[in-house]
Amino acid sequence: MKILLSAYACHPTSGSESRLGWQWAKQLASRGHDVWVITRGVMQQDIEHHLTTESQPGNLNFIYHECRALLPWLKLFKARFRYIYYYFWQWGAYQAAMQAHVQNGFDLVHHVTWVQYRAPSFMGRLGIPFIFGPVGGGEASPWNLRSVIGLRQWGVDLMRDGWSLLASIDPLVRRTYHEAIRIPVTSVDTLNKLPPWARAKARLQLAIAYEPSAELQLRRADLQNIGGVKLLYVGRFLGLKGMALGLAAFAAVASRFPDASLTLVGEGPVGPAWHRLADRLGIAGRVHWIDWLPHAEVEALYANHDVLLFPSLHDSGGLVLLEAMSRGLPVVCLNLGGPGMLVDETCGIRVEVAGRTRCEVEKALAAALERILAAPEFLASLRQGAQTRAGQFNWDHLINGVYDGLVPAWRHAEGDFNGGAAAVNEGAA
Repeated sequence: MKILLSAYACHPTSGSESRLGWQWAKQLASRGHDVWVITRGVMQQDIEHHLTTESQPGNLNFIYHECRALLPWLKLFKARFRYIYYYFWQWGAYQAAMQAHVQNGFDLVHHVTWVQYRAPSFMGRLGIPFIFGPVGGGEASPWNLRSVIGLRQWGVDLMRDGWSLLASIDPLVRRTYHEAIRIPVTSVDTLNKLPPWARAKARLQLAIAYEPSAELQLRRADLQNIGGVKLLYVGRFLGLKGMALGLAAFAAVASRFPDASLTLVGEGPVGPAWHRLADRLGIAGRVHWIDWLPHAEVEALYANHDVLLFPSLHDSGGLVLLEAMSRGLPVVCLNLGGPGMLVDETCGIRVEVAGRTRCEVEKALAAALERILAAPEFLASLRQGAQTRAGQFNWDHLINGVYDGLVPAWRHAEGDFNGGAAAVNEGAA
């Protein structure tokens, strides 16, 4: 099958959405489909260098598009302009995709990045089956916990709330929903943001998948780190990541577990505030700070830690959770967004936030940490469960979750998607 992927973010070595776009392309091509990826022109040099130095499927093709006239404005205003730029890029990418469709005759077009339910894609106008997602972004910081996020993040979240309201009436977004035959969404929060008529096309499906390399598939159930249980946080230092709650929870149990430690890996605008908070809580000597690391070095870091502490207030995915779990690290998180869907009682502890004050959530997080720190046998069982749970979220799971049940309506084909059958929703064609 000939598949066109719309991947605004696509890069072989970057993280987050760029890695997601790259993996969609690589994984579909490795399954025998002819894949074309339309992505940003600024990615071209790195992508082509990677294709010449690494063994990649020969049926993977790239189409590069960039709004050159607007790039100086994007560089000048950075994040403040990127959403406007994204709209312009999407329109130009659609025109480039139309030309490529005339030449190649694609069977299916699939928007894979950005995974924002609020932002439109014009790829549905190609007149072929169009999948939009998995998309997320419907999550929001709970109002009862917004005192955690800081003034800067307050402003960002208010803008995000406003964008959500605009998306509900944006004709371009609504047309995207109309044109899509399927809209996978990453959480119930995002599902509820869709218009009622669009929810019939939706299904819950996390946008993340992970398959560790063979040499890193280490069983950790019988391993014990010397020096006590080591907690780990990996991610941006942003208010929405909730580590103000995490630091308070660790401080509440630190005196009872003098050998326990917490490592934070990353960088971001609230880093200085988190440092000051650790000082005020009296745990500065127990908290270790590591600047942002290349992805390969972060993966190696998992082997030296025992538990991932990830109290994010809104995350659609959480790829870091899958990476850590695949190394046998159970997760302590809030029961919100993607982490709330990914983590269950076999692989970690989810802390409920509904109806609770900030103090109550901090106490619940502390209780979760104490339960793990006080019971080595419980930690050992969670390690096994984490690896088992992570193994369920591989690329076969993600691809089948997005394409499963789509029936070829414009031509007759036999076999499932992985066998190369074309796919379209019979009822939506």
